[in-house]
Amino acid sequence: MPVTLPLYNGRRIGFTYAQESEEDIIQRIAWHSSAVSATAHLKRQSEQGLISSLAAHHLRIEATRCVVEPTKNWPFGSFNQCVPIGVHDPSTGTAGSRLLLRVPMAHRLTGMVDEKMRCEVATYIWMQENCPDIPIPRLYGFGFPDGRHFTHASLLPWHIRWTRSLRRRICAWFGWPVPSYYIENPWVHDFPAGYILLEFIDRGKPLAKSWFSQSADPAKRQNLFRGISRLILKLARVPLDRIGSFTFDPNTGTISLTNRPLTCCLAIIENDGAPRVMDADQTYESVDPYVADLLTLHDNRFLAQHNAVTSKEDCYYQMAIQAILRIMSHHYLDRALRQGPFYMQLTDLHQGNMIVDDDWNITGLIDLEWICSRSPQMIDIPHWITSRSVDEVCSPQYSAEYAAARESFMAAFKEEEREISGDLSETIEKAWSSKATWFFHSLDSINAMYQLFELQLRPQFISEQIPEQVDPYFAVFWTRQARETTIQKLREKKEYIAKLREMFQVETGIQLEGGDGE
Repeated sequence: MPVTLPLYNGRRIGFTYAQESEEDIIQRIAWHSSAVSATAHLKRQSEQGLISSLAAHHLRIEATRCVVEPTKNWPFGSFNQCVPIGVHDPSTGTAGSRLLLRVPMAHRLTGMVDEKMRCEVATYIWMQENCPDIPIPRLYGFGFPDGRHFTHASLLPWHIRWTRSLRRRICAWFGWPVPSYYIENPWVHDFPAGYILLEFIDRGKPLAKSWFSQSADPAKRQNLFRGISRLILKLARVPLDRIGSFTFDPNTGTISLTNRPLTCCLAIIENDGAPRVMDADQTYESVDPYVADLLTLHDNRFLAQHNAVTSKEDCYYQMAIQAILRIMSHHYLDRALRQGPFYMQLTDLHQGNMIVDDDWNITGLIDLEWICSRSPQMIDIPHWITSRSVDEVCSPQYSAEYAAARESFMAAFKEEEREISGDLSETIEKAWSSKATWFFHSLDSINAMYQLFELQLRPQFISEQIPEQVDPYFAVFWTRQARETTIQKLREKKEYIAKLREMFQVETGIQLEGGDGE
């Protein structure tokens, strides 16, 4: 029987699928062991009483009232391990409420755990103050990997609350940065991973649990479309002067729009080994340099990924497309929107981070880690509304289905927009008609860029596919060392396959059939 190995997402993969996958399967297999170790470490901390003590520290209650739920109930996402905690009512001895401790997984956030946490808590704080009608979990407290812990002032003694309130008023009067309600609250124990302590939203269930079984229900879809539209429009009520992410300053307790725009795509590409393009404190006052840096990020991804190419022709093709996208970019950037205004956007909205009731009204929005300020041209409806990936909805087979669903969504969006007298739908529709939507999707996608180019962007300029013989000439405009780069990428792919064979115990020259795919 062919050898299969576990992946980070709980599935197993065989050699045949591993060598054909566009992902770095060697790294994905390593993530599995890292995730197992991280969960085991959290379990030991739970058994030692540290997690219940940490929750009690923020709530200022007895640690015995905080009961960590069994490990089998611990949910995890792509970037975080979560620990549910029940808070028991002393009068009845039963759980009165639930908390969620979110701990970032360092192996999925190499070199950016602290940055990601500062941006995430800053987003919670910004939304609490600017979008109070968006249903997000209550943020009780958080701690950074350097050992500093912060608790909401409402949970601290009255004199601390009074002092912080006075300080906020004075800063507002003088036009100084206003500190948040989160105040440093030292803890005697060590919790080096960093964490966020949140309310566990139980006003419904994650949309992911019912999406595939009930997505054909027109009434539920309409409720969902209107709910997502309201989220987008409420975030866009506050115009911002730059592209970036909010970040929390632990020294002053303030938040500011001074971090680079931290998106899920950027985090994945950098964690896969691509050299950093944007410094953590880099923001953008114009769209053009931001787009240029995103293209460079994809250049770095291509160069860093050891299994990026399948042949010499494929290598030249990918380099050619990277060069052509730079040439094409000015066709999609609206000069009138070049310098803003910019709006906070849900760059990773999916079925798993929306809580809905039985009628699919949105009752909660969780996972605020990849919300950042960007151009309104980059706002689009979720591509998954037809249950298909972005490279599927752009294809001839599914494009009509997606266009119909999108039209239904935009009708709901415009109805919601009329209630606030906005004009964001005009920008979204203009980006759709010009195909700028697909250009920006290509920048936000890990591996759909070439499919989007072929099916949506290239046909605007040339109907037939670009001849394979031309690719080497375009590739030279991407890098003067196109030939040397091709040789290097082919060498890397050969070494990658050899390592896969070793991991899967496959003899050289033997092709195994079967194996479980992702």
